[in-house]
Amino acid sequence: MTALRAAVIAAAGFLIAAIALLVILLQPRPSGQADAPPPRAATADAVPARTIKARLFYVSEDGTRLTSVEREVPFAEGGEQARGIIAAQIAPAPATQLARFEARDALALPAKADELERALEEIGFAPERFADALAAMRAPPRQMVAMAPRSRSQSLAFDAARICAKPCA
Repeated sequence: MTALRAAVIAAAGFLIAAIALLVILLQPRPSGQADAPPPRAATADAVPARTIKARLFYVSEDGTRLTSVEREVPFAEGGEQARGIIAAQIAPAPATQLARFEARDALALPAKADELERALEEIGFAPERFADALAAMRAPPRQMVAMAPRSRSQSLAFDAARICAKPCA
């Protein structure tokens, strides 16, 4: 298989997936049904939510092929399931987040916070007005982030479909 043929097959696959997603997301809802509220953050006491395993595909490091990763995605019905999978697809990978934390930690922000506070005082600013920023620099959080699914009105695919559906003048 030539590289051109592989690229055409991959492009066709993405196109089919995008069309299928748009069909799911643009289905009319019954008039009484409102957008689902965003899921609440899990607490320590909460019962674990039902999940499914989704195989997500990303471009490889060298950009010549796709690599797959299996992730847990919250279970939902119909279009909400598609939104959950898309949210998982575009969320930063845990390895990426950890690499970003390590790069940030290498900046030695706690020491820089002290330097910044001294510089603010020297220039004549009130450092207490920057207390929140200085506190965040002294103790940067290391919390992993997962993108919460967005409602239909906030859906990236819905926005894209709405923009593409506008007639060009």
